[in-house]
Amino acid sequence: ITVSNGGIISFNMNNHNDVYYGYDYLEINNTASMSSGYLNLVFNEDVNLWLDSAPEGGYEFQLGDCGRGASAGLSASGMNYVLAADDRSVAIVSGSAAAASKAVGTFVDENIPATATATFEVKVEGVQTLEAKGVIPLAQGANIRVMTSNILASDTLNKRIPLLVSVYSDYMPDIIGLQEVNANGHSGLSGSITDLYTIACSKIAGGSSSCYTPILFLKDKYELVESGSFLFDSRWPKTNTKTMAWVVLKNKESGRLVAAINAHWSLILSSYDTQSVFGKTLSNATDGALWREDNSRQILEKLDELRGKYGASLPVFAMGDMNASPTAKSVTMLNEKMKNASEICTGQKTTGMSSFHSNPGQWPAAGSAIDNIFVTADCVKCYRHEIVITETSVASSDHCQVVVDLSY
Repeated sequence: ITVSNGGIISFNMNNHNDVYYGYDYLEINNTASMSSGYLNLVFNEDVNLWLDSAPEGGYEFQLGDCGRGASAGLSASGMNYVLAADDRSVAIVSGSAAAASKAVGTFVDENIPATATATFEVKVEGVQTLEAKGVIPLAQGANIRVMTSNILASDTLNKRIPLLVSVYSDYMPDIIGLQEVNANGHSGLSGSITDLYTIACSKIAGGSSSCYTPILFLKDKYELVESGSFLFDSRWPKTNTKTMAWVVLKNKESGRLVAAINAHWSLILSSYDTQSVFGKTLSNATDGALWREDNSRQILEKLDELRGKYGASLPVFAMGDMNASPTAKSVTMLNEKMKNASEICTGQKTTGMSSFHSNPGQWPAAGSAIDNIFVTADCVKCYRHEIVITETSVASSDHCQVVVDLSY
């Protein structure tokens, strides 16, 4: 078994081999069936594949928009994966060390008999990680980058995770606040970015339910001092998606503390049967607005609590999908103790654009952002505010990521 060239995994091919690529599962019956141009991707769909002769002989199969004739050694990028086969082996390009390790381990466990007498070597070379990519540099004067990202918990999430990771790797934020992270999202991200990031608040404190608003932070730069999460008091009670999470982090080099609060503000959808739950029909414009104001109240309470515990000069960033316009009370009430980073930004910033678009792949329109990052402006400055509007970002979710470069 050899793992090389950005995570290629190759092994002797019998009549039936199970091959894993990160969170994608491929079943190969034999070389003849592979030449039909199809492999089964377990996530409820068949993927049509190009079939070409590989440069080394045999066959090469390309998943996604790789383009025909690509080398079997092509490193995975975005949604581009390559599977190659000759008479003796199959190779898969893996985009991370975690995916490569899982593939090798699973193959050994499931396909090599315990009584086997043959010897083999597992070798990992040149595995591409997020760190290997060129990262957009911090704005001059900044010492920390923060991002908020609603990843859209839909049935296409597993396919879009590589796109999300691609955006994160372009910016490499110190802290990322995520929203709509269901169980599949937690599983997919764990196999894609934990080489560099720690995922905090993966569960609702005191329970087994997934926290839909986890916080990621660079594991080599920070250590976790405190974390927690809870369901908002004011929310639709039949779902557990509207949550708030927080972390306090210690910079390993400087010893300084920072805190981040991440949330997904409540919403009343027309599909909610509020009559059966509350005994009356509720509207998002009126009752939903009150819910969101109460969400902001809880965020401000947590801000006070953290500063009371760690000092009045503790830098705090509050971020998330606010589901409201900039003039809504739930947004403006945060200005009592914080400021929207876009309003205090002294450098490059995105204005006049919406951060939300109806579907992945649909370009956002002019408007205002419902995804925001607020900061304690008494000790934090902002040098860059960007709504990330690129082809990859737009395809990755129905929300564009928002990133800020700050100093504290």
